[in-house]
Amino acid sequence: MQVLERQVRVQAEELAAKEEDNRGGAPATAPGGARSAVPSGDLATTAGDTGLNINGVVRATQTIAGIKYATISVGSADAVRKGTRFRVLGGPNGNQFLGYLTVTSVEPHEAVGRLEGPRIADITRENLVRTRL
Repeated sequence: MQVLERQVRVQAEELAAKEEDNRGGAPATAPGGARSAVPSGDLATTAGDTGLNINGVVRATQTIAGIKYATISVGSADAVRKGTRFRVLGGPNGNQFLGYLTVTSVEPHEAVGRLEGPRIADITRENLVRTRL
């Protein structure tokens, strides 16, 4: 729950920074004057692009402000970084493509990411996540 709450704060800061950038203003700051955690340019190179093969499972899903997120069983100890993109697989044999999970926050043994794709409504606990097929 703490990871998801932290994710909500990060997402709110990123949204505020993007809105400020769209208005042409100065970069947004977080409470207390700290610069928000919005990456400049694209997200970090994905583990799939670097040749790493990282596999895990979905531990929980939650919808926050109409956006579906999932917590997965792998984290920084497994070379997961912010921006790592996983394919989410499910179905009877565990090999049906459901969508993508793009990591937005990382802990040593778990990560949280935003879900997107054709069947994200079908993503549940124990679905497989993989950087490479």
